[in-house]
Amino acid sequence: MEGPSPSYDDATGATGSDSDAQTPAPSETGSGIDASTGMAAPAPSSSAFIVTCNAGEYETSIAGNNLECSLCAAGSITNTGTNPGAISCTPCIAGFYSSSSTVDSCSACSAGYFSALEQQASCDSCPFGQWQDLEGQSTCKNCFAGKISKRTKQTSNGTCENCGTCACINCI
Repeated sequence: MEGPSPSYDDATGATGSDSDAQTPAPSETGSGIDASTGMAAPAPSSSAFIVTCNAGEYETSIAGNNLECSLCAAGSITNTGTNPGAISCTPCIAGFYSSSSTVDSCSACSAGYFSALEQQASCDSCPFGQWQDLEGQSTCKNCFAGKISKRTKQTSNGTCENCGTCACINCI
């Protein structure tokens, strides 16, 4: 079995085997010069590419461990609001909406409107026969039996009228 091969260093004239040759790391020389070559030491490398995404964007992985920025979909906001550096998107909950991902929070649906699902870019108006007096709701309230609201977007049950002998639309 062979041992380590002997070596000779032209710069220092030292001899020895590969196993006992010790070269100080570039940082140990204190000058940024690689002691083994006398040349400038290479800059430290990182396997990850650092990305800071703009407001409304978040970091996504792509091949090669690099990162890129992707825009959050309407109906969601980034986990940092309007600040850069987001790593995820957060969907707006039912009753709230966001037409742009560059806002700092989701907006509540106004009275007379609702959003039944999460991650909505807008709210729907309360239909005939329904109303909503509160903001941020996921449903509208029905007019009482025998009553109808003949208009959409209503904010009070006071708009619910007796159906009477007329044909009710969505009469509950």
